[in-house]
Amino acid sequence: MILQRYAALLALVCAVAGGRPAAAQTSPYDGVLGAVEANNRALEARRHMADAQTLEANTGKYLENPSVNYERMWGKGGAKNNEWTVAQPFDFPAVYFNKNKLARLRGVQFGHEYAAFRRGILLQAKELCIEIIYLRRQQALFDEQLSNAERLSAAYDRQFETGQVNVIERNRVEIELVDARTAARLNASDLASAEERLRNLNGGLAVDFTATEYPVLAPLASFDAFVEEYLAASPDLRLGESAVEVARRDISLSRAQSLPKFEVGYRYEGSVGGRDGFNGFEVGLTVPLFENKNTVKRARAEARYAEAQLESDRLDARTVVRQLYDREAVLAGSMARYAEILASQKTVDYLNRALDAGQMPVTDYFVELTTFYDNQLSYLQLERDYHLVRAQLASMDL
Repeated sequence: MILQRYAALLALVCAVAGGRPAAAQTSPYDGVLGAVEANNRALEARRHMADAQTLEANTGKYLENPSVNYERMWGKGGAKNNEWTVAQPFDFPAVYFNKNKLARLRGVQFGHEYAAFRRGILLQAKELCIEIIYLRRQQALFDEQLSNAERLSAAYDRQFETGQVNVIERNRVEIELVDARTAARLNASDLASAEERLRNLNGGLAVDFTATEYPVLAPLASFDAFVEEYLAASPDLRLGESAVEVARRDISLSRAQSLPKFEVGYRYEGSVGGRDGFNGFEVGLTVPLFENKNTVKRARAEARYAEAQLESDRLDARTVVRQLYDREAVLAGSMARYAEILASQKTVDYLNRALDAGQMPVTDYFVELTTFYDNQLSYLQLERDYHLVRAQLASMDL
């Protein structure tokens, strides 16, 4: 049974390492990621924050409030005079045009910020799923090891009572039992902790995730094709591009705000009780000589910063993808080699039969048994690390 299992593993990892297409399979993570996206409290808070930021970006792009003034004056002989003024200030049309553009760009920017945050939460959930599968597979191995240690311990207790084995051999078996029991309990604790963290990501709600096998993954495309697709879909880089667009539009707005402001209004002046009054209009002009000094220079400096930061982020992202891509190839190759070794390794049943028949000393038995389980544990770790790397490389699809 074990030989068949590792023969199948060998065929799978060779297909991945060798670049042959793998069969399509529904990912066991999809249901979990959908639930986390719907129930995660941090994501919900971030959605509300994005809505609030978008509304804030759309304030301040309209006309200023109109003003209404009333004056009443007294003169000699009881003469009285009233004056009413209604005025509306406004900027050059270019100001409103650029404010509207800037509001839309900032709305897009907030959307990219949310997308980047969402991707981080979903990647965290997917990595936890991979960790849980790893711990479940490891738990099955530890339980098998514990069951074998308990069987061996019971047999050696009976043989010790009849004098067939000495105290050294019996103690060696008891130490193996303690080690196996400790490993199984610690792994069970780690598994419970990982499942609790996944529930927390799901807003404290139970998660329907029972998988014990990883999905079959198709081979990666060539690096050049893959990295271009990765960078094109990166929400972090889309956020950087939005920051550049916002900064450039801010330059246009700063230039427009350096133009004069106008004020147009209606004015009425008349005496109290008098029949005659004066009606007219007023026009005002505000020249921004001092208030907006250096605003265009500031906007240009921020635009240069945003452009340089975006280019830096692109280079960093390409470097990270290169490291992950190369690591994926190394792990796939190591998995293939380990699968070959495990497929040809002596089984626990074989070792037990040899020990029971007296064909193998207990010291040699435990050396072989330890090697057997260490190799399987190493393979499980490689398998987990491989799927964690693939999860990071596929994070743009979340």
